[in-house]
Amino acid sequence: MKIKYAILSVCLITFLALFLKPAFAEDVGIDKVQCYQEKDDSYTVIVSYRTSEKWTDGIKFTLKCVFRDEEIIFKYPHGKFINIAGGDHREEVVIDSNYKKRYGPLKTVSVSIYKDNQLMDTGDCSLIRRR
Repeated sequence: MKIKYAILSVCLITFLALFLKPAFAEDVGIDKVQCYQEKDDSYTVIVSYRTSEKWTDGIKFTLKCVFRDEEIIFKYPHGKFINIAGGDHREEVVIDSNYKKRYGPLKTVSVSIYKDNQLMDTGDCSLIRRR
C-alpha cells in the first residue's frame, strides 16, 4: 500500500513539474510603483517592470485606485502590449484631475500586471508625492 502511494506521489510531482509553470519562475514582474500629483491635480502612476523572455506578448495592467470617497479599477491598456523586448521597462498612466474633483484625493494605488490574463505580480504605492 505504501509503494502504491509513493508511485502515485512521484507521478503527480512529475506531472506538476513538466506541465505546470511554477509561480516562482515569473517572466514578468513589477520592480517599483511611484505616484505623483501633478500641478493640474491629475495623478501620474509610474510602473517600472521587467520581462525576462526575449519577446513578451499579452501584457496588461490593472490599477486599483483608492480615493477618499471611492475605489476605482482601471485596466490599461484596453488591448494588450505585444512585442516587448526582454529587459527593464516603464509605463506611465495618467489619472485625470476630474477623479480628484469627484472622489477626493488619491490615497493608494495597487498595480497588477498580467500576461495572457494570468496574474504575474503586484505592487503598491501609498505615498503620493507632489511634483
